[in-house]
Amino acid sequence: MIGRFRWAVCQLDTLRACKKVSAVRKALAQLPKTLDETYARILGNIPESDHDEALSIFRWIAFSHRPLTLKELAEASVVRPEDDCIDPDDRLCSAEDVLRICHSLVSVSTENLRITNTYTDCDVVLFAHFSVLEYLTSDMAGPFKISDKSANTHIIACCFSYLQQMDQLKLSEQSLEDYPLLRYSAEHWFEHFRKLEASSQSDTNWSD
Repeated sequence: MIGRFRWAVCQLDTLRACKKVSAVRKALAQLPKTLDETYARILGNIPESDHDEALSIFRWIAFSHRPLTLKELAEASVVRPEDDCIDPDDRLCSAEDVLRICHSLVSVSTENLRITNTYTDCDVVLFAHFSVLEYLTSDMAGPFKISDKSANTHIIACCFSYLQQMDQLKLSEQSLEDYPLLRYSAEHWFEHFRKLEASSQSDTNWSD
């Protein structure tokens, strides 16, 4: 029953995007019959130009040590460990683009987060339903498949890259506003390292 309800929500999201009666009729005729087919269609509709951002978003949501705020996740989605620094032109135009990239797979919720020993009400991004995580960790997700090891490896590398960019930065409250992933990277990179180190398949190069 829960699966059918989730399937219905996704279909309503699809129909809500239609702007003409003819588009509604066409969408109704092409509705996927199962939840798995629905998720496959949503992932298939993500433009190739957004694939890297989408995969990064999925990894962070699934395996971050705490829920990320919308601003943190928007920043995390464009961090590339192989880059020396973030090109301002590569940042998302709006933090809300995270929701547009991932469509109905994610949602925003207000939660009271502990950030640097202070509890604050924040808009955080979560999977819209537990079945989204189940799908993304299965082989059905194809190139969007995520795993504990690959996600923690990616998150650690992103945190290190982000912190290295701060070497020449005079830190201030404005820095925390301009670099929204800074607090998370500084406070939680080691949690991801411990998880990776505890894995029997972890790469010993991380310890080095």
